[in-house]
Amino acid sequence: MTETHKLNFKMIILALLITMPFLIGNFNNAEIMKEDLIDNTEEMPKNAGYWNLTESPIFIDDADTLYNWNKMALENDWCTGSGTWGDPYIIENVTIDSKGTGNCIEIRNSDVPFIIRNCTLVDTSEDPTDTGIRLWNTDNGKITNNTLSFNYYGIFISVGEFNNCTGNTIIGGRNGIRLEWSQNNNIIANTINDANSGVFLFYENYDNNIVGNLFYNCGFLFYPLGNYLNNIDTSNLANGKPIYYYTDKSNLKPNNFTNAGQIILFNCNHSIISNLNVSHCSVGISLFFCNNISITYVNSSYNSASGFDLRECNNITLSHNNLFHHEWYGISIDRGKFHNLTENTMKNCGIGIGFSTLEEGLSYKIDTSNQVNGKPVYFYTNQIGLSPVNFSNTGQIILSNVNNSIISDLQFSFCSTPITLGFCNNITISNVNTSYCNFGIYAFKSNHNIITGNNHMNHTGDGILLGDSNYNTISKSNISGNRRNGIFASYWCDYTVISGNTLTNNFLEGIYITGDHNLISGNSILNSGNNGLESNGAYTKISGNRISNNGENGLETGGSMKSEILGNNITYNNENGMKLGIVDSTISGNRISNNGENGIYLMGGGRENNTFTNNIIHYNGKIGLELSENTNINNIFNNEFIGNLIHAGDNGTINNWDNGSIGNSWDDYIGVDLNDDGIGDSPYLIDGSAGSIDNFPIFDDGPDDFSPPIITINDPVNGELFGASPPDYDIDITENNLDSVWYTMDGGVNNITITEYTGSVDESIWNTLPDGQVTIIFYANDNAGNIGTNNVIINKNTTTQPSIPGPNSILIMLVLVLGILGLVWRSKHRLK
Repeated sequence: MTETHKLNFKMIILALLITMPFLIGNFNNAEIMKEDLIDNTEEMPKNAGYWNLTESPIFIDDADTLYNWNKMALENDWCTGSGTWGDPYIIENVTIDSKGTGNCIEIRNSDVPFIIRNCTLVDTSEDPTDTGIRLWNTDNGKITNNTLSFNYYGIFISVGEFNNCTGNTIIGGRNGIRLEWSQNNNIIANTINDANSGVFLFYENYDNNIVGNLFYNCGFLFYPLGNYLNNIDTSNLANGKPIYYYTDKSNLKPNNFTNAGQIILFNCNHSIISNLNVSHCSVGISLFFCNNISITYVNSSYNSASGFDLRECNNITLSHNNLFHHEWYGISIDRGKFHNLTENTMKNCGIGIGFSTLEEGLSYKIDTSNQVNGKPVYFYTNQIGLSPVNFSNTGQIILSNVNNSIISDLQFSFCSTPITLGFCNNITISNVNTSYCNFGIYAFKSNHNIITGNNHMNHTGDGILLGDSNYNTISKSNISGNRRNGIFASYWCDYTVISGNTLTNNFLEGIYITGDHNLISGNSILNSGNNGLESNGAYTKISGNRISNNGENGLETGGSMKSEILGNNITYNNENGMKLGIVDSTISGNRISNNGENGIYLMGGGRENNTFTNNIIHYNGKIGLELSENTNINNIFNNEFIGNLIHAGDNGTINNWDNGSIGNSWDDYIGVDLNDDGIGDSPYLIDGSAGSIDNFPIFDDGPDDFSPPIITINDPVNGELFGASPPDYDIDITENNLDSVWYTMDGGVNNITITEYTGSVDESIWNTLPDGQVTIIFYANDNAGNIGTNNVIINKNTTTQPSIPGPNSILIMLVLVLGILGLVWRSKHRLK
């Protein structure tokens, strides 16, 4: 092989070694692409429909041209038809999991024919706004053969007529099908499993046809106003047994309720219900506006609401019944007179009772033969001075017109409401522990009571519920883990004191209260699902509370006037620290920091004449303090704003951001205070449409400063020689309130401002300077106007001189010459 061939062979081998990894990689990539192609050519299995709109719910509002039926049908292939009786709009074969974003399908303000069929609609959130199919002010719809799972409401029809819901399967949720103010609808042959209520008729619904529905572990639930004029027959089954629905009947006997799965009576009289098992439905037996009914020897268990529900009935006798494991109540009594309860056994439930007049409460007979969890029910009326000995080994306490008494040192679990007070005064409840009930304590129309030192945990409703009660104190209690509110005081509770309590992990509000002259102080309110504290009313004082990590706002007020919000620590709430609807009120001394949206948000609607002062407003995610539209003549001064995304926003009218002599402290204020009076010499501008300013921003730029900045020149050094290329510089500056730095190389003809203390001098100016000495002068001034200076003198020489080879260059040249001579000699030797 010749030398040339050897060289070529070596080059080929080298090329192969270099390219081989790339060839192998491309081969493997080709195999992968082939596999992908095979996978992609396989037909993907369809789940329940042809369109998967998960997290993209359908919204149609026929009163809005942006969302009406016509536009939806034109722009989306999941909607067809023209909205006539012969060609209705159709939504079918759609799968939606809204994942907590709202309703899966919502239709509003529609009266054209439409069909929703063969859809799968899912939402696992517990938000009442999340519904599988919601119709509002909508008629002439057909909802058929859909599967709706775990929505808060499966199908919700509000203000609707002539809608047909047929053949749907609904699983889980609060209400399977809910009707409000609706009439002439057909609810036929639906299957509803494991909902709190299968069909819920709320407010006034009439002339609806509800037949042939199958309920499993649920049934009917009614809010009674106007709901009894509907066609409901025994073709509806609860757990395979007929649902009996009677209206305006008298003298019904047990044979009218044979093998009942559920019983509902409206305006029925002189009847007997006995020897039945009505279990695993919503309410076993519901009586509305009924008189002289006897219910005996009935077993009712595991209903999602109550065993028996009596509303505005009179002369009802309940005896020898067994009621077990109901979510709300074993026996629920709402108004009415002359009820007689004896020998009823309740386990993991109890009696829920509410009467609108004292006369009603005094008419009941509930003796200690009634038991809750194996312990007697104590029902006292017209008593004074009861003590702990009167409540020995109790399963439940109900008091009507009892005064000046003490309840203490008791434990309650798994009963409906351990302690109920109606028209009671001066009751002290202390060292009572309640858990896993509906409410811990319920007091209505009761005044001057003290609830202190208790634990109320993990109830399905509120920890403590007050209604239309005044001058009550709730203090030093631990109220946590309740599925509704920690403390709920409604129907206008005045002069209420809530102090020193710890409220954590309650599902809705930590504290919700309506009323005037209330004091909420010194509480820790943490990790509520909604607001930490919601207060509505006048002359309220909210002070010294710690309100943190709540799901919505730390504090929300609405319709409040002449109130005080003082010294609260409100931090790390998901939305606003404070969301305020207040008038003529003072917000002072609060620390509001690290909230997800605004520190303080003042709502519009004439909120005026409020004073915000001495508040620390730090590191909130949006605006530190925002005044919305229609907020007027509010005064904001002496507050500290640090680290908020935007410190303040004002979209109101004539709001004052100083008091005429002092404003607020802003960490991004860029002015000066030359006279050292603690007030910035220029105003601070407030964001927002109002164009407001703080005329007297609080600012301290330190004591008077007569010392100029000190400049140290590290590079170049005096006498250093440079050619055509400009020299580099490296300086240090000592000054706490530095304003600006610059230099000149031509005696001030050109001044070059710098922000970096290392770099190269300006090349264009360097090129204009003649050879010889060049003086570079550096300057720095501070906020007080003092100027420091330092200079360096260097030499510039751009003339080119011939270079003399150095010893290294000569040595390199000698080696090269010797190498060439050696090659020549070798060539000649080969020729010979």
